[in-house]
Amino acid sequence: SNNIDPIPSDRNIAQFSGRVDRRQSYNYFPPGISRVDAVTIPTGQEHTDAVISRGIRTAGYKFLTPESEQRTHFFWLQLRNFDVPEYKMADYISAQDTTFQEDNVVLSSIQREQAATGVVQQTWIAIDEAPTKMRRMLQRMLDAERAQAQP
Repeated sequence: SNNIDPIPSDRNIAQFSGRVDRRQSYNYFPPGISRVDAVTIPTGQEHTDAVISRGIRTAGYKFLTPESEQRTHFFWLQLRNFDVPEYKMADYISAQDTTFQEDNVVLSSIQREQAATGVVQQTWIAIDEAPTKMRRMLQRMLDAERAQAQP
């Protein structure tokens, strides 16, 4: 998005004097790796590598490894091009983890309810487009794997 107010986490990292351009790109590597690349630069600058390198950039990686039908090991890391003072690092990591924990509470509740009722109901809204594509991609991979396993 171009010419927007900085998001709170970006305001905490850099002293932007006004509005910003912010880009997030998502990459999925089946079956269980994803990457989010986020860039924030002052509005009105050309989006060149040199300008981007002077802005805020993070690359977050998530690695999912199934343990069972109901449990998955979740690993994550985040690369960044900015310094976080040592005394703020715990708060920085905690803020990243809080986002995950909030999502985990909701998703775990959905999973428990679906297991208890046997009803798996999907509600499709625009923001679900990428996860929907991911599920379909995984299903095609599973179907192909099962077809190859047939004698």
